[in-house]
Amino acid sequence: MSNKIWLVVQREFATRARKKSFIIMTILMPFLMAGLIFLPLLLSLIKDSEQRTVAVVDNSGLYSSAIKSNEQYLFVPTENMTPDMRSDSTDVYAVVNITGDLVEHPTKAAIYSRQEVPSDLRDYVNSALTEAVRQEKFRRYNIPELNNIIDDIQQTVDVATVRWTDEGEQESLTDVATLVGMILTFLIYMFVLSYGAMVMQSVIEEKTNRIVEVMVSSIKPLQLLFGKIIGVGLVGLFQMLIWGLLLSSIVGIITAVTGIDVGADPATAAAATDDGAMELFNQLATLPIAEIVILFVLYFIGGYLLYASMLAAFGAAVNDQQDSGQFMMPVMLVMVFAFYAGFYGAQNPEGPLAFWTSFIPFTSSIVMMVRIPFGVPFYQIAISVATLYATVFAMLWVSAKIYRIGILIYGKKPSFKDFYKWLRY
Repeated sequence: MSNKIWLVVQREFATRARKKSFIIMTILMPFLMAGLIFLPLLLSLIKDSEQRTVAVVDNSGLYSSAIKSNEQYLFVPTENMTPDMRSDSTDVYAVVNITGDLVEHPTKAAIYSRQEVPSDLRDYVNSALTEAVRQEKFRRYNIPELNNIIDDIQQTVDVATVRWTDEGEQESLTDVATLVGMILTFLIYMFVLSYGAMVMQSVIEEKTNRIVEVMVSSIKPLQLLFGKIIGVGLVGLFQMLIWGLLLSSIVGIITAVTGIDVGADPATAAAATDDGAMELFNQLATLPIAEIVILFVLYFIGGYLLYASMLAAFGAAVNDQQDSGQFMMPVMLVMVFAFYAGFYGAQNPEGPLAFWTSFIPFTSSIVMMVRIPFGVPFYQIAISVATLYATVFAMLWVSAKIYRIGILIYGKKPSFKDFYKWLRY
């Protein structure tokens, strides 16, 4: 790296890292992310302390005993549904009215309330009555041990999934591989989208303020372009590193203080232990970690350079932020397509969608990271990486040609025909 490019990198990094908006977002974002993680979980653990009374009117006399009270609802068998139950002053929150034999007439049950019936009450009553009807049917068939026979027939089979490797056999961890792939794909997508747009904005600002006219008098446009792309990229990596450290610390502190495991089911989160974390760690250890890390870095850098160079060229060609929309929209559509291709490709990593988009340079950096944890043949990885970086170098050359002309042109909205002319200069 030449001294002039390094000077641009330093300037770009220092200028952006010292901005108040950058400092505020760098510090605030981990707290917002931690809030998004823990707040819904904490709210889900808060239960209503008031036990609501629900009257059960069972004209059949068969099912009222099957609806047991729980922490939220007190089910009280009642002979009749009276008008008082409909008044605002009643203590009865709802009424379960069973008007007939549910074995013969499954629709002879309803829940009445002055308010919208909560889904948890509806589901609980449905489940209790379904089991009661099931038991009543078993009794009426009068077949000895029928209940046990049905339970035995309905026993599920849990099929083990095993991968053959050079070291032998190991458990196939589809869910863990999918989770890792989606996290890495999301990181690349967000980084490329956010900081690629930041490169474009930086170029437009300097062109609008006419600062670039002074800068190109002492540095080549190509050096300025490369320095800007590298500088913004380092700013992004620095910010993401701080986010990762702060978020890990915040999550660790909240977990230690509250005892809540973010990976646990809300019903058991408060009583979670370290066993789940240890099991997850052991499962992650079976993945090809070294290969995943190396390829993540390659696709991370390749995807950023590809889109940042393209957006920098577009930024140099337009006159203000409003004009950039006509060029930003196609880039956004391609990136959104790549993200959804990766999202749906995670369900079938070897399917046509994930397979072919992992070789297209504009989508491979996002989609391929979904496939890597599942294991991808070396020749496919080699073709994908080689195609990506060949396109990166070609795009850098094209962007440099457009950048050196467009950065000094004002007052005219360029078209793709103008871009073609600039490439021929």
